[in-house]
Amino acid sequence: MTQHEVILEFLETKNWVCTSKFYAAYIADPRTRLCELKKKGYLLESRKCESHDYHNGHSKEWKLIGWVGKESKPESKPEAQMIQSSLKI
Repeated sequence: MTQHEVILEFLETKNWVCTSKFYAAYIADPRTRLCELKKKGYLLESRKCESHDYHNGHSKEWKLIGWVGKESKPESKPEAQMIQSSLKI
C-alpha cells in the first residue's frame, strides 16, 4: 500500500484527521504527500488542530472535500481498511 493510499483511507471518513495520525502510520512527510494528492485532483481543506491540546496550535487537521481530477477517481483497496484498523489509530 502506498503512502497516498494510507492517507486517503484516513481522509475518506470525511472527518477531520490530525497530521499526527499520518505520522503514527509511519508517513515521514505527510505535508509532501498531501501536496501530491492535491496535484492529483483531491480537494483538501486544512485548519489548526482542534482535536488535541498538546499541539499548542502548531499542527493541522485535514479533511477530504472532493475530487476534481481529470482521470477517474481511484477506488480504495480493501486491504487498506485492514491496515488502518490494525494501526488502532
